[in-house]
Amino acid sequence: MAIMGKRFKSKIIYLLIPLIIFLAGYRIISLWNRFLPDFDVFYYAAQETLYYHNPYQSQKLFTAFNYPVTTILLYLPLLLFPYTQAQNIFLIITMLFIPLIILLSLHILKKYRLTYFLFFYFLSLLFFPINFTLGMGQSNIIGLFFIMMSYYFLSQSKNIISGIFLGLGIIIKPILIFLLLFFVLRKKWCILLFGIFIYAYVFLISGIIFGFDLHIYYFTHVIPDLFQLSGREVYYNQGLTGFISRLTDSLALRRIIPALISTIIVTSITYQYWIKKYRHELFLALLLTTLVIIDTLSWQHHFVFLMFPFIAAFFEIGKIRRKNVFYFLLACAYILVSRTIKNPQMFKIFPSSLILSHTFYGTCILFSILLYCVFKRNYEIR
Repeated sequence: MAIMGKRFKSKIIYLLIPLIIFLAGYRIISLWNRFLPDFDVFYYAAQETLYYHNPYQSQKLFTAFNYPVTTILLYLPLLLFPYTQAQNIFLIITMLFIPLIILLSLHILKKYRLTYFLFFYFLSLLFFPINFTLGMGQSNIIGLFFIMMSYYFLSQSKNIISGIFLGLGIIIKPILIFLLLFFVLRKKWCILLFGIFIYAYVFLISGIIFGFDLHIYYFTHVIPDLFQLSGREVYYNQGLTGFISRLTDSLALRRIIPALISTIIVTSITYQYWIKKYRHELFLALLLTTLVIIDTLSWQHHFVFLMFPFIAAFFEIGKIRRKNVFYFLLACAYILVSRTIKNPQMFKIFPSSLILSHTFYGTCILFSILLYCVFKRNYEIR
């Protein structure tokens, strides 16, 4: 039986490797020298800032630039290259970070088999949020990589390096500031201190170089616009606010209901972690899942943050009873999150518009599985 098991694993490896090479190669070739809209915004926002122009008012950008000036500093080195070359470099870096995130996830969960790595790498290449991130030239994968590196070095008791990666993650993807909650509850004050120091240092440098007027403009003009709730029903917004916006046109309800539910979710998982002290990696997985649920502008490419929660849920299910039921639910969650609707205009009218929240439904299933595993494991331990 052991020999048969080894042969089966060898067949899986031989099958997955060429598929992975094909899918990864196809993704790079299909995007090489192609226009990536969000990277266009990052690149030219950095260029405009370098020329002391206000990137938030620039007509040169493909869409509005909604990031703080601190984020721009990480893109300045790419200005050493012409736009197309810089875009291709960014694409390669992002592609390289995908397998590294999987390796870090498996290392954190202490699952070191090659078959696991190949299996999750293959699934990631079929995952629409990842492909959407690549096609848009977004920075989600890089931000998640920095956060996973921060957790990895935390587990190695290298707090300074962990804090540096935490700061870099928040700089390149400010929404990840939500994960400070993880380090606060773990009382990792050294990591928090260095993370805040890195951000403050970059903030200060950007202010000295480009002037603090841009920072003031960002906080007084850009951030208030981000809290506007009209238009949140757009298909690519797959968070809780997007779902509620498909149920009602009332801006008051769009504000109150998501805020109330978000508060309940965050409070409940925080309380459970504080009281029950369940495993740190499960809490991180729950926070990453919570983030894309409660973010008022949770675009489909943000669901890249579910890479680690999906992997964690897969292994947690193996520790509870009724595995087959939960593996089925996890597969449903993956399918709902990993697919997209090419023509969402077909489902504009309620109630068919509820179909457009498929990513939200899949994320809620994943969140429920993780939460069930937390309660089940705590009950079994008692």
